[in-house]
Amino acid sequence: MANDPTARILNTLLVGVLWWVVFDLGVIIPSFAAHKLTSTAQATCVGLVFAIALAFLYRGLFRAASLVYLAGVWLLATIVIVLNAGIHSPFLVFYVVLPISAAWLLGYRAALLIAGICLALSLAMTVLEINAC
Repeated sequence: MANDPTARILNTLLVGVLWWVVFDLGVIIPSFAAHKLTSTAQATCVGLVFAIALAFLYRGLFRAASLVYLAGVWLLATIVIVLNAGIHSPFLVFYVVLPISAAWLLGYRAALLIAGICLALSLAMTVLEINAC
C-alpha cells in the first residue's frame, strides 16, 4: 500500500469517513437527529462497510477493498434513495459519483458496468413511480 498512491488515497478516504461515523454516532445523532434509530442504523451500516473495506486494504487486497467500498456505497445509496422520494431524491447524485469512483479504483470497464447498473435501477424506479400514479 505504501507505493500505490490510489491505495493511500482510498485509505485516507476510508479512515476519514470512519472518524466521521464515530463523531456522527457520538455527537450528532444523540443531539440533533429526529429519527435516531434510522440514523443510527444508517451510520452503523456505513461504518461497517467502510471498516471491512479498510481491513481488506490493510491486508493488501486493493481490488477486494475497492469492490466492498463500491458495493457498499451502491447498496446504501439505493436504500436511501428508495426511502427518500425515489427518483426525485437528492441522493441520486451518488449514482453519478459511483461510476467515477469505479473508474478511479478499478478502470473503465468497471465504470461502464456500474454506470449501466445505476442507469437500469434509475429507470426501474422511474417506471415504478409512473405506474404508481
